[in-house]
Amino acid sequence: MRRFRWFAAGGAVVAVAVTWWLLARDEPPMDEALLESVRPTIHEQLPRSREVSGGGMLTGSRQDLRPRWFCAEKPIEIWRQGTDIRVGLVTHCAEYGRDGDALVSGTAVSGAMAVTVTGEPGSYRLSKVRWGSDGAAHVSSIERMFTPAGAREALQAERGGHGPGSATLEEEARRHFGLPPNAPVLPG
Repeated sequence: MRRFRWFAAGGAVVAVAVTWWLLARDEPPMDEALLESVRPTIHEQLPRSREVSGGGMLTGSRQDLRPRWFCAEKPIEIWRQGTDIRVGLVTHCAEYGRDGDALVSGTAVSGAMAVTVTGEPGSYRLSKVRWGSDGAAHVSSIERMFTPAGAREALQAERGGHGPGSATLEEEARRHFGLPPNAPVLPG
């Protein structure tokens, strides 16, 4: 029983030390190999999450356009939290459909978010998606979702327009709908 207590106490000390180390860093934690292993899952599953695609204009009123959401992500930080992988992102997501030879744009949303990825390589899945709050609570919500260094970088990217833009999404949507690269984009 004493060994278990010492083991548990030692584990708690290690957890506190790792958390302090993550929070005290000047740079957001970034494990490039881990990011590359989860990036395809985030890019594929994020547009289908209800936190992103739950209220689009085209999805709600123009099903004839076969609308779909697309997201571009700028990773800010990534770290393991137990068996989960936490990723802080600045994201731009937009809804597009096809009308004849044109791409039709619908609802779009941008901002900082945190996602949790669970599973093992080859079977990762998004288990949690959280946007920063709107209005006066925005900054404090980002500070709770990110490490201090990550929150600074995410807020700076939001303010300075250094997040991903819509041009990449339009290219991806044109490819998805089988449109040529110069197909016009019409408002929805």
